[in-house]
Amino acid sequence: ERISQGSSRAESLQNHLDSVKSDLANTNGAVARIGQSLDLAHEYVQGMSKGLHDTHKRVHGDGVPSPQPLGRPVSARGPRGGGVASSSTGGYSGSRPLPTIRF
Repeated sequence: ERISQGSSRAESLQNHLDSVKSDLANTNGAVARIGQSLDLAHEYVQGMSKGLHDTHKRVHGDGVPSPQPLGRPVSARGPRGGGVASSSTGGYSGSRPLPTIRF
């Protein structure tokens, strides 16, 4: 009878151990998925940080000339060769829409 009880208890412990192993495997999978999401979020934040840093440098100056404004330049003589450009856009006409940023 004691052997029967010991065998029954060993079987019960084996079932419990198998259950714990299964739970651990599921947890490992969940942690791996969270790790991938965290890596992607980290890349997004690094990119945004670099963009903000570059914008700050352009706004406050860093010794590098600013890029030319978008649009078509108008000659200093005006569109037909006479006078000074009177555009309120700083001598440039037309504009392009800003690009859409997708994450």
